[in-house]
Amino acid sequence: MTSTTIKNLQPIAIEHIPCLPIDDLREKLVEDMATGKRVVQFFGDSVRDRINLYVVMADDAASTLSIMKTDFTANSGYAALTPLMPAFHMFEREFFEQYGIEPAGHPWLKPVRRGIAGISTEEKPYSFFNMAGDQIHEVGVGPIHAGVIEPGHFRFACFGEDIHHLEIQLGFQHRGVESLFIHHQHRPSYLLHLAESIAGDTVIGHTTAFISAMEALRGILISRRAQLIRSLMLELERIGNHIGDLSALANDIAYLTGNAVFGALRTKVINTSLSICGSRFGRGMIEYGGVNFDLDDRLIGEIKANLIKIEQDVDLASEVLFSSPSVLARFEKTGVVSQQTAKAIGLVG
Repeated sequence: MTSTTIKNLQPIAIEHIPCLPIDDLREKLVEDMATGKRVVQFFGDSVRDRINLYVVMADDAASTLSIMKTDFTANSGYAALTPLMPAFHMFEREFFEQYGIEPAGHPWLKPVRRGIAGISTEEKPYSFFNMAGDQIHEVGVGPIHAGVIEPGHFRFACFGEDIHHLEIQLGFQHRGVESLFIHHQHRPSYLLHLAESIAGDTVIGHTTAFISAMEALRGILISRRAQLIRSLMLELERIGNHIGDLSALANDIAYLTGNAVFGALRTKVINTSLSICGSRFGRGMIEYGGVNFDLDDRLIGEIKANLIKIEQDVDLASEVLFSSPSVLARFEKTGVVSQQTAKAIGLVG
Protein backbone atom coordinates (compact mmCIF):
# COMPACT_ATOMS: atom_id res chain seq x y z
CA MET A 1 0.00 0.00 0.00
CA THR A 2 1.47 3.36 -1.04
CA SER A 3 -0.90 5.65 0.88
CA THR A 4 -3.89 5.67 3.19
CA THR A 5 -7.03 7.47 2.03
CA ILE A 6 -9.33 9.17 4.52
CA LYS A 7 -12.01 11.84 4.64
CA ASN A 8 -11.33 15.23 6.20
CA LEU A 9 -11.53 15.11 10.03
CA GLN A 10 -11.23 11.31 10.03
CA PRO A 11 -8.64 10.27 12.65
CA ILE A 12 -5.93 7.78 11.71
CA ALA A 13 -3.28 6.11 13.87
CA ILE A 14 0.28 7.13 12.95
CA GLU A 15 1.34 3.49 12.68
CA HIS A 16 -1.28 2.97 9.95
CA ILE A 17 0.38 5.54 7.65
CA PRO A 18 2.47 3.69 5.02
CA CYS A 19 6.21 4.44 5.15
CA LEU A 20 7.75 4.45 1.66
CA PRO A 21 11.34 4.69 0.42
CA ILE A 22 11.91 8.26 -0.79
CA ASP A 23 12.11 7.20 -4.46
CA ASP A 24 8.77 5.41 -4.18
CA LEU A 25 7.28 8.42 -2.42
CA ARG A 26 8.45 10.71 -5.22
CA GLU A 27 6.95 8.40 -7.84
CA LYS A 28 3.63 8.33 -5.96
CA LEU A 29 3.55 12.13 -5.63
CA VAL A 30 4.30 12.67 -9.32
CA GLU A 31 1.45 10.26 -10.15
CA ASP A 32 -0.94 12.04 -7.76
CA MET A 33 -0.12 15.49 -9.13
CA ALA A 34 -0.59 14.24 -12.70
CA THR A 35 -4.11 13.06 -11.82
CA GLY A 36 -5.16 16.42 -10.36
CA LYS A 37 -4.38 15.99 -6.68
CA ARG A 38 -2.67 18.79 -4.77
CA VAL A 39 -0.32 18.93 -1.79
CA VAL A 40 -1.87 20.28 1.42
CA GLN A 41 0.65 19.13 4.05
CA PHE A 42 4.37 18.34 3.93
CA PHE A 43 5.99 18.39 7.37
CA GLY A 44 8.57 16.67 9.53
CA ASP A 45 8.72 15.08 12.95
CA SER A 46 11.86 13.96 14.78
CA VAL A 47 11.56 10.58 16.52
CA ARG A 48 14.73 9.33 18.25
CA ASP A 49 17.41 9.02 15.54
CA ARG A 50 15.00 9.30 12.59
CA ILE A 51 13.24 12.21 10.94
CA ASN A 52 9.83 11.38 9.52
CA LEU A 53 8.41 13.31 6.58
CA TYR A 54 4.61 13.22 6.25
CA VAL A 55 2.82 14.20 3.04
CA VAL A 56 -0.93 14.77 2.63
CA MET A 57 -2.45 15.05 -0.85
CA ALA A 58 -6.00 16.28 -1.49
CA ASP A 59 -8.32 14.89 -4.14
CA ASP A 60 -10.88 17.69 -4.43
CA ALA A 61 -13.06 15.76 -6.89
CA ALA A 62 -13.51 12.87 -4.44
CA SER A 63 -13.25 14.96 -1.25
CA THR A 64 -10.55 12.65 0.13
CA LEU A 65 -7.05 12.95 1.58
CA SER A 66 -4.16 10.57 0.87
CA ILE A 67 -1.49 10.25 3.56
CA MET A 68 1.99 8.76 3.25
CA LYS A 69 5.40 9.21 4.81
CA THR A 70 9.11 8.48 4.47
CA ASP A 71 11.99 8.76 6.92
CA PHE A 72 15.57 9.99 6.96
CA THR A 73 18.65 9.86 9.14
CA ALA A 74 19.95 13.21 10.44
CA ASN A 75 21.78 15.46 7.95
CA SER A 76 20.86 13.27 4.98
CA GLY A 77 19.14 14.42 1.80
CA TYR A 78 17.07 13.53 -1.24
CA ALA A 79 16.49 14.69 -4.80
CA ALA A 80 14.25 17.77 -4.63
CA LEU A 81 10.61 17.48 -5.68
CA THR A 82 10.27 21.15 -6.66
CA PRO A 83 11.89 20.90 -10.14
CA LEU A 84 9.19 18.36 -11.07
CA MET A 85 6.37 19.85 -8.99
CA PRO A 86 6.76 23.58 -8.14
CA ALA A 87 3.93 23.42 -5.58
CA PHE A 88 6.41 21.79 -3.16
CA HIS A 89 8.88 24.70 -3.20
CA MET A 90 7.89 26.36 0.11
CA PHE A 91 7.26 23.03 1.85
CA GLU A 92 10.76 21.77 0.99
CA ARG A 93 12.36 25.04 2.10
CA GLU A 94 10.70 24.84 5.51
CA PHE A 95 11.48 21.12 5.96
CA PHE A 96 15.16 21.82 5.19
CA GLU A 97 15.22 24.83 7.51
CA GLN A 98 13.74 22.88 10.41
CA TYR A 99 15.48 19.51 10.06
CA GLY A 100 18.54 19.97 7.83
CA ILE A 101 17.39 17.38 5.28
CA GLU A 102 18.61 18.95 2.04
CA PRO A 103 16.49 18.71 -1.15
CA ALA A 104 19.34 18.48 -3.66
CA GLY A 105 18.58 20.41 -6.83
CA HIS A 106 16.01 22.75 -5.27
CA PRO A 107 16.08 25.94 -7.40
CA TRP A 108 16.20 28.36 -4.45
CA LEU A 109 16.58 27.25 -0.82
CA LYS A 110 15.68 30.70 0.44
CA PRO A 111 15.06 30.74 4.23
CA VAL A 112 11.48 30.88 5.43
CA ARG A 113 12.15 32.42 8.84
CA ARG A 114 15.81 32.01 9.83
CA GLY A 115 17.83 35.16 9.27
CA ILE A 116 14.60 37.13 9.23
CA ALA A 117 12.60 36.49 12.40
CA GLY A 118 15.54 36.48 14.82
CA ILE A 119 14.88 32.93 16.03
CA SER A 120 18.52 32.44 17.04
CA THR A 121 21.41 34.81 17.77
CA GLU A 122 23.66 32.52 15.71
CA GLU A 123 21.76 32.86 12.45
CA LYS A 124 23.09 34.97 9.58
CA PRO A 125 20.95 37.87 8.33
CA TYR A 126 19.34 37.08 5.01
CA SER A 127 20.95 38.71 1.94
CA PHE A 128 18.38 39.93 -0.55
CA PHE A 129 18.78 39.46 -4.29
CA ASN A 130 20.26 42.59 -5.88
CA MET A 131 20.83 43.96 -9.36
CA ALA A 132 24.02 45.75 -10.38
CA GLY A 133 24.22 48.88 -12.51
CA ASP A 134 24.77 52.62 -12.14
CA GLN A 135 21.15 53.45 -12.90
CA ILE A 136 19.56 50.64 -10.87
CA HIS A 137 17.85 51.73 -7.68
CA GLU A 138 16.13 49.73 -4.96
CA VAL A 139 12.94 50.63 -3.14
CA GLY A 140 12.24 48.86 0.15
CA VAL A 141 8.75 48.76 1.67
CA GLY A 142 8.16 47.38 5.15
CA PRO A 143 8.31 45.24 7.21
CA ILE A 144 6.57 47.88 9.35
CA HIS A 145 3.45 49.16 7.57
CA ALA A 146 0.76 51.71 8.26
CA GLY A 147 -2.47 50.24 9.60
CA VAL A 148 -2.85 46.80 11.14
CA ILE A 149 -1.57 44.47 8.40
CA GLU A 150 1.01 41.81 9.22
CA PRO A 151 4.70 42.68 8.69
CA GLY A 152 6.33 41.86 5.37
CA HIS A 153 9.22 43.33 3.39
CA PHE A 154 8.94 44.08 -0.32
CA ARG A 155 12.13 45.03 -2.17
CA PHE A 156 11.81 46.45 -5.69
CA ALA A 157 14.76 46.62 -8.10
CA CYS A 158 14.02 49.38 -10.58
CA PHE A 159 15.51 50.90 -13.72
CA GLY A 160 13.79 54.22 -14.19
CA GLU A 161 10.05 53.59 -14.05
CA ASP A 162 10.36 49.86 -14.84
CA ILE A 163 10.35 47.28 -12.04
CA HIS A 164 12.69 44.46 -13.03
CA HIS A 165 12.50 42.39 -9.84
CA LEU A 166 10.39 42.17 -6.69
CA GLU A 167 11.42 40.06 -3.74
CA ILE A 168 8.90 39.42 -0.98
CA GLN A 169 10.05 38.30 2.46
CA LEU A 170 7.64 37.35 5.22
CA GLY A 171 8.36 35.60 8.53
CA PHE A 172 9.14 38.70 10.60
CA GLN A 173 6.46 37.93 13.18
CA HIS A 174 7.40 34.34 13.90
CA ARG A 175 5.93 33.62 17.35
CA GLY A 176 6.44 29.88 17.67
CA VAL A 177 2.71 29.12 17.61
CA GLU A 178 3.23 25.43 16.80
CA SER A 179 5.57 24.98 19.78
CA LEU A 180 3.07 26.79 22.03
CA PHE A 181 0.36 24.29 21.05
CA ILE A 182 2.67 21.42 22.03
CA HIS A 183 3.97 23.04 25.23
CA HIS A 184 0.44 23.82 26.50
CA GLN A 185 -1.30 20.70 25.19
CA HIS A 186 -2.86 19.95 28.59
CA ARG A 187 -4.52 23.39 28.82
CA PRO A 188 -7.57 23.21 26.52
CA SER A 189 -8.81 26.72 27.31
CA TYR A 190 -5.39 28.19 26.54
CA LEU A 191 -5.24 26.28 23.26
CA LEU A 192 -8.64 27.65 22.25
CA HIS A 193 -7.50 31.24 22.83
CA LEU A 194 -4.20 30.48 21.08
CA ALA A 195 -6.07 29.28 17.98
CA GLU A 196 -8.12 32.49 18.03
CA SER A 197 -4.92 34.55 18.13
CA ILE A 198 -3.06 33.06 15.14
CA ALA A 199 -4.33 35.83 12.83
CA GLY A 200 -6.74 38.61 13.70
CA ASP A 201 -8.82 38.40 10.53
CA THR A 202 -9.18 34.59 10.58
CA VAL A 203 -10.34 33.96 14.15
CA ILE A 204 -13.27 31.76 13.12
CA GLY A 205 -11.33 29.93 10.41
CA HIS A 206 -8.39 28.94 12.60
CA THR A 207 -10.49 28.21 15.68
CA THR A 208 -12.95 26.05 13.73
CA ALA A 209 -10.09 24.09 12.15
CA PHE A 210 -8.46 23.47 15.54
CA ILE A 211 -11.66 22.67 17.42
CA SER A 212 -12.89 20.35 14.65
CA ALA A 213 -9.63 18.39 14.76
CA MET A 214 -9.86 18.05 18.55
CA GLU A 215 -13.50 16.96 18.36
CA ALA A 216 -12.64 14.36 15.69
CA LEU A 217 -9.82 12.92 17.81
CA ARG A 218 -12.11 12.69 20.85
CA GLY A 219 -15.08 11.36 18.89
CA ILE A 220 -17.22 14.37 19.83
CA LEU A 221 -20.26 15.00 17.60
CA ILE A 222 -21.77 18.48 17.57
CA SER A 223 -25.39 19.32 16.82
CA ARG A 224 -26.54 20.31 13.35
CA ARG A 225 -27.55 23.72 14.69
CA ALA A 226 -24.06 24.32 16.05
CA GLN A 227 -22.61 23.30 12.68
CA LEU A 228 -24.88 25.79 10.90
CA ILE A 229 -23.96 28.62 13.27
CA ARG A 230 -20.25 27.89 12.81
CA SER A 231 -20.78 27.92 9.04
CA LEU A 232 -22.59 31.26 9.25
CA MET A 233 -19.71 32.77 11.24
CA LEU A 234 -17.19 31.41 8.72
CA GLU A 235 -19.14 32.98 5.86
CA LEU A 236 -19.35 36.34 7.63
CA GLU A 237 -15.59 36.23 8.18
CA ARG A 238 -14.96 35.29 4.54
CA ILE A 239 -17.28 38.01 3.21
CA GLY A 240 -15.69 40.63 5.45
CA ASN A 241 -12.20 39.69 4.31
CA HIS A 242 -13.08 39.73 0.62
CA ILE A 243 -14.76 43.13 0.89
CA GLY A 244 -11.72 44.34 2.82
CA ASP A 245 -9.55 43.15 -0.07
CA LEU A 246 -11.63 45.23 -2.50
CA SER A 247 -11.03 48.23 -0.24
CA ALA A 248 -7.28 47.53 -0.21
CA LEU A 249 -7.15 47.11 -4.00
CA ALA A 250 -8.87 50.46 -4.43
CA ASN A 251 -6.42 52.05 -2.01
CA ASP A 252 -3.42 50.59 -3.86
CA ILE A 253 -4.41 52.41 -7.06
CA ALA A 254 -5.35 55.63 -5.22
CA TYR A 255 -9.10 55.18 -5.85
CA LEU A 256 -10.04 56.59 -2.47
CA THR A 257 -13.81 56.51 -2.99
CA GLY A 258 -13.71 52.73 -3.44
CA ASN A 259 -11.34 52.40 -0.50
CA ALA A 260 -13.76 54.26 1.79
CA VAL A 261 -16.97 52.62 0.51
CA PHE A 262 -15.72 49.03 0.66
CA GLY A 263 -14.12 49.73 4.05
CA ALA A 264 -17.47 50.91 5.40
CA LEU A 265 -19.23 47.82 3.95
CA ARG A 266 -16.69 45.53 5.60
CA THR A 267 -17.45 47.24 8.90
CA LYS A 268 -21.14 46.42 8.46
CA VAL A 269 -20.24 42.75 7.98
CA ILE A 270 -18.02 42.46 11.04
CA ASN A 271 -20.56 44.43 13.09
CA THR A 272 -23.03 41.65 12.20
CA SER A 273 -20.62 39.21 13.87
CA LEU A 274 -20.49 41.62 16.81
CA SER A 275 -24.27 41.42 17.19
CA ILE A 276 -24.04 37.61 17.41
CA CYS A 277 -21.22 37.06 19.89
CA GLY A 278 -20.01 40.44 21.16
CA SER A 279 -16.83 40.46 19.07
CA ARG A 280 -16.42 41.89 15.57
CA PHE A 281 -13.84 39.19 14.85
CA GLY A 282 -15.75 36.28 16.39
CA ARG A 283 -13.66 35.78 19.51
CA GLY A 284 -15.41 33.65 22.10
CA MET A 285 -17.89 32.24 19.58
CA ILE A 286 -16.51 28.72 19.07
CA GLU A 287 -16.35 26.25 21.96
CA TYR A 288 -15.43 22.59 22.32
CA GLY A 289 -18.56 20.63 21.38
CA GLY A 290 -20.46 23.53 19.86
CA VAL A 291 -20.82 27.31 20.11
CA ASN A 292 -21.27 29.77 22.96
CA PHE A 293 -24.07 31.85 21.39
CA ASP A 294 -27.38 30.86 19.81
CA LEU A 295 -29.55 32.78 17.34
CA ASP A 296 -33.15 33.74 18.06
CA ASP A 297 -35.75 34.74 15.45
CA ARG A 298 -35.14 38.47 15.94
CA LEU A 299 -31.37 38.13 15.42
CA ILE A 300 -31.83 35.85 12.40
CA GLY A 301 -34.07 38.50 10.83
CA GLU A 302 -31.49 41.23 11.48
CA ILE A 303 -28.69 39.13 9.94
CA LYS A 304 -30.75 38.43 6.81
CA ALA A 305 -31.65 42.10 6.40
CA ASN A 306 -28.03 43.18 6.88
CA LEU A 307 -26.68 40.71 4.33
CA ILE A 308 -29.30 41.55 1.70
CA LYS A 309 -28.48 45.28 2.01
CA ILE A 310 -24.71 44.62 2.04
CA GLU A 311 -24.98 42.48 -1.11
CA GLN A 312 -26.88 45.23 -2.92
CA ASP A 313 -24.36 47.87 -1.86
CA VAL A 314 -21.36 45.70 -2.83
CA ASP A 315 -22.87 45.06 -6.27
CA LEU A 316 -23.35 48.80 -6.82
CA ALA A 317 -19.88 49.75 -5.56
CA SER A 318 -18.26 46.99 -7.64
CA GLU A 319 -20.09 48.12 -10.77
CA VAL A 320 -18.78 51.66 -10.27
CA LEU A 321 -15.25 50.41 -9.48
CA PHE A 322 -14.89 48.11 -12.46
CA SER A 323 -16.43 50.55 -14.96
CA SER A 324 -14.14 53.44 -14.11
CA PRO A 325 -11.62 54.07 -16.93
CA SER A 326 -8.89 55.23 -14.52
CA VAL A 327 -9.36 52.15 -12.34
CA LEU A 328 -9.27 49.78 -15.30
CA ALA A 329 -6.17 51.49 -16.68
CA ARG A 330 -4.32 50.95 -13.39
CA PHE A 331 -5.47 47.34 -13.02
CA GLU A 332 -4.64 46.42 -16.60
CA LYS A 333 -1.93 43.70 -16.85
CA THR A 334 -1.36 43.94 -13.09
CA GLY A 335 -1.04 40.77 -11.03
CA VAL A 336 -2.27 38.45 -13.77
CA VAL A 337 -1.85 34.78 -12.85
CA SER A 338 -3.10 32.09 -15.21
CA GLN A 339 -5.05 29.13 -13.88
CA GLN A 340 -2.28 26.84 -15.14
CA THR A 341 0.38 28.73 -13.17
CA ALA A 342 -1.80 28.90 -10.06
CA LYS A 343 -2.24 25.12 -10.08
CA ALA A 344 1.43 24.46 -10.79
CA ILE A 345 2.70 26.50 -7.85
CA GLY A 346 -0.09 25.44 -5.48
CA LEU A 347 -1.96 28.70 -4.97
CA VAL A 348 -5.05 28.45 -2.76
CA GLY A 349 -7.76 30.83 -1.63
